Amino acid sequence: MGSKPVNAVSSHLKSSIEEKVSEANKDTNVKAIVLMSAIPGFFIAGADITEFKPKTKTEDPTTRLPSRLEGSTKPIVAAIDGFCLGGGLETAMGCTARVATPNSRLGLPELNLGIIPGWGGTQRLPRLIGVKKAMELMLTMKPISGKEAHDLKLVDQLCESNQLLSTAIQLALSIDMSKNIKSLHRQDRLESKAELEQIFAHLEKMVDPRQPQQRQALNAVKAGVTRGGDEGLVAEEEESFNVHKPTAKALQHLFFAERATSKIPNVPAYNKKINSVGVIGGGTMGGGIAIACLENGIKVTLKEVNQKFLDAGLERIKNTFKSKLERKRINQKQFDAALNNLTGTVSYEGFQTLDCVIEAVLEIVDLKKSVFKDLSKHCNKECILGTNTSTIDIESIASDLDCRDRIIGLHFFSPANVMPLLEIIRTSHTSNEIIAAGLQLSKQLRKTPVVVKNCVGFAVNRIFFPYGGAAGFLVDRGVHPYRIDKALKNFGFGVGPFRMSDIVGLDVGVMTSNSMKGAYSDRAYDGQLKQIMVDQKRLGDKVGRGYYVKGKPDEEGIADLIKASQNRANNPKPLKNQNEFTDADIQEILLLPVVNEACRVVQENLVYRVSDLDVASVMGMNFPRFRGGIVAWADVFLGAKKTFEKLDRLYQETGMEMFKPCEYLKKCADNNKSLESGL
Repeated sequence: MGSKPVNAVSSHLKSSIEEKVSEANKDTNVKAIVLMSAIPGFFIAGADITEFKPKTKTEDPTTRLPSRLEGSTKPIVAAIDGFCLGGGLETAMGCTARVATPNSRLGLPELNLGIIPGWGGTQRLPRLIGVKKAMELMLTMKPISGKEAHDLKLVDQLCESNQLLSTAIQLALSIDMSKNIKSLHRQDRLESKAELEQIFAHLEKMVDPRQPQQRQALNAVKAGVTRGGDEGLVAEEEESFNVHKPTAKALQHLFFAERATSKIPNVPAYNKKINSVGVIGGGTMGGGIAIACLENGIKVTLKEVNQKFLDAGLERIKNTFKSKLERKRINQKQFDAALNNLTGTVSYEGFQTLDCVIEAVLEIVDLKKSVFKDLSKHCNKECILGTNTSTIDIESIASDLDCRDRIIGLHFFSPANVMPLLEIIRTSHTSNEIIAAGLQLSKQLRKTPVVVKNCVGFAVNRIFFPYGGAAGFLVDRGVHPYRIDKALKNFGFGVGPFRMSDIVGLDVGVMTSNSMKGAYSDRAYDGQLKQIMVDQKRLGDKVGRGYYVKGKPDEEGIADLIKASQNRANNPKPLKNQNEFTDADIQEILLLPVVNEACRVVQENLVYRVSDLDVASVMGMNFPRFRGGIVAWADVFLGAKKTFEKLDRLYQETGMEMFKPCEYLKKCADNNKSLESGL
């Protein structure tokens, strides 16, 4: 079988497999069947998501491909080499047996699209590996290796790629169909009744009520275990039909959005590999960028202003790799290779041979201008010159340099070696070739790029600057920071805005806020709480105390500071009693201004597609994935009209410009268009 590029289960592939299996069953010369991909690296990578359509009725689950395979009168062995995901694994489980290579990847990631495994995955997987492990695979959505699958008995035999076909044939010919028990009807690998009761009780607490597809998968598994595989398939079909449409729509939107970010008009393919990167500044961010490069086989030259700072930076990087080695995240060979690729310097010697240089010094315009002036002298004429500034207008850094066409924003998010987003910022002078180089770097670093036109704060920090402002606005009107943090955690953020401030550092937050206020003063809330915290040396986790003390609430310690902030704001009248605020009230007051600012970014034509902002919000600010991204959340769960009305009401009640709906949002609401439409 073969359907490029990844052997996705399309209607064509499905009918082709069914036809060939039917022919083989009718041919008396055929003793057994092997199902093997003609696409290297892929058995079946999952369903063809472009063929997804909302279900209008339930269907007969026995017509699904895995059930048809399971009904074969002759043995069928799935020969797996590479990715075997979603509908691919469900297809393999419908076969009589499975052979895989050790490094193949098997899993059921459907919950990540807001749906459940609807081809018998919720029925056959528990019967092959037990309910506990099956639900773990579905809920985590992480694939396992062929070796792990063999250990779990999901795969019957392991072999190398060059032996796959012969091993599968040998296994297929050895199977006695009269003694074969179909996967759907196996009982021997299910846990005992007592164990199942404990497992299901634990899973009831584990499923996230904000992600209904998790509950639906659990319901289907329960039905199959208690009522049998055949009835379980019917239950699975009913649960598939009743999926929560908004969640599925949001997650599927994000799936496509993530795959579109690198498609930039008029940007050519970059045919060179980036082999060497210089990093200016060995602090937290510079060190993280260096680690990201070293982890991906790129040579790094780290430059600092003096030997003391250089030694500290190099030690920070080395300690990170030592920790990885001790935790067995890397082996000795990888450890040695990374450190062998690391060089330190206090001069620009050797910079003339580098492919790319990334500046990660303090957020001071004159300092950055000085660095780029030096780089223009010491780097070759093809070197990519990147700045990791998070807010500064890059035009101001490059204004009087001859190398402006090679200067690009490469905004990493902290920790730079962990966060998956790379924001690529182009100025009015940046060439298409340099944008292509930035995209190539993101690919080598295994990060998702979002290309943004230059402005203060770029995309992520700009659209989220009202988030912190609205949080300060609420505190000055009587809502406690911990109440706000709790509401945003309940929405799906890992931490709320105040806990995040502690993690980032309140002094850094003040610096960023001042930069944003300077550019967008008309809609910035001039809250004083963060500055008061800094004045009191409560800088966050790096000193052990901020809004929290060592990560724990400190109500008594911040009470007077909150009062001081409210006094500086002239004790504004509360919107309502704190106890009357619902989570939804707090969430909307913080997030609707973010949607509004995202609409302004679209209005100003600063992104290439609206969905880029969804990807940026999820990957850069940890906006909850299951809500689809900041714009998709407003579109799917509220709609443009309701978003406009809620913001306008807040604006009328408060007079605050950050709540005033922008022109783009108003047009979408007036014309009944989605915010993603790009009017």
